[in-house]
Amino acid sequence: MSITFRQITVTISKRINKLAEFIQSYSQLARLSRPQKQTFDLMKTLVQLQELYQFSLRSQDETLMFSGDESQIEQLLINLLKNAQQACAD
Repeated sequence: MSITFRQITVTISKRINKLAEFIQSYSQLARLSRPQKQTFDLMKTLVQLQELYQFSLRSQDETLMFSGDESQIEQLLINLLKNAQQACAD
């Protein structure tokens, strides 16, 4: 059974198209949504994250009101904490 050059290029072309579709879909998924700015308690978010990621939190205030997109700020903090854990593990 002989594989021709044409068959190989067709296969490669199909793979490239599938990869391009995957990248396009992923980029649409990864785009940030428009920020939904609101005032929220950042201290509450930090305390919740402290349960998942072991870190020290010192504050004299029980609340820390912050204006911004709560889910985007939370994702930013999660990314920072993950990066910090990975950096400390090395």
